[in-house]
Amino acid sequence: GNEEQGQGVVQTVIYNIRCREVDLRKHLLSRLRGDVSMPQCLEIVTALRRLNGIEVEKRQFQSGNSNTSSSGTNAAAEQLYAGMEVRLQVDFLESRDVWLEAGVKRFAVQSQGTAAHSHTAEYLSMSPTEMLLEVIESYRTRCFEIATQFLAIFRASGSTSAVAGGTGTQPTSTSTSPTMLLSLWTTRRIELFLSLLQSHLDASLLLTNNRTHSTNKHPPSSQKNSPTAGGAAILRDALEATSFFAVSMGRIGADFQSRLAPIFEPRLVRIVTRCWEEGVASLNGTLAVCREAGVATPLYNTSIGTDDISNTGGLPTATANPEAIDCTPPRTLLAHPPLARLVNS
Repeated sequence: GNEEQGQGVVQTVIYNIRCREVDLRKHLLSRLRGDVSMPQCLEIVTALRRLNGIEVEKRQFQSGNSNTSSSGTNAAAEQLYAGMEVRLQVDFLESRDVWLEAGVKRFAVQSQGTAAHSHTAEYLSMSPTEMLLEVIESYRTRCFEIATQFLAIFRASGSTSAVAGGTGTQPTSTSTSPTMLLSLWTTRRIELFLSLLQSHLDASLLLTNNRTHSTNKHPPSSQKNSPTAGGAAILRDALEATSFFAVSMGRIGADFQSRLAPIFEPRLVRIVTRCWEEGVASLNGTLAVCREAGVATPLYNTSIGTDDISNTGGLPTATANPEAIDCTPPRTLLAHPPLARLVNS
């Protein structure tokens, strides 16, 4: 009776230890969801690997093979440990994903171009360009830091896991390369970033347009919810920052510069087209007023002297050196204010 009671106590202790082991694993993974340095990441992963080793020993004991030293048993244990190593790599990337998302979540935008929840004041206090560049920079630094940490910790164990997974007579699926997992992770992350970039670009352009017309209580309906010329500067700065991000990811084989043109080009075309349409509409309005009034005075400027007109270079001519072309608008346009305003638009 005492022996059975003692065994019951031992089983209870073992059960409680196993429960604490699960809690410890959850706690270690939760630490990876925060801002941790490279040495801290290595310490956490080392502890998780030790837990994996304990789990392998437990399963061997439960199967009754703890005292067997045959090559088949060793191969099964190595295969099991290799599979748990792959699971650890996936858990690492998932946990670090939470930290990455937290860094950009405060800049989450809605379709109306306003910030979400408690960060509305912070969002509105920043210019559209500052907000957009902050999103790109935060994503770049965190994404690259995660990739660097992953390679530093797991790349060295890739060959070991592959050998362990291939010890048996049949090839196993546990010989997954850490580089392969990182490639899948970076591909998914780049897709998410490009989607986020497009949302923030549209919101920033819309916010710039709203601020441009904030002084006009009744802006023309054609100008509502349309990008303005000020958006070109936003696109320029965002393209430079995103190109730097893409080149940085090229260090780990994830350069995505070729994906940027389809994002930025249509938005730039819309801005240029909008400016051109507004300039043409202004010219047509001036011509219509002059035609209805029967006057031509507003169509030319008599204050421009003949010397000013004769000193203009005219339109640029073809040359072998494109850099030598003078793209300065001809001063002759000053004699025709409506045309000059069209060119300025």
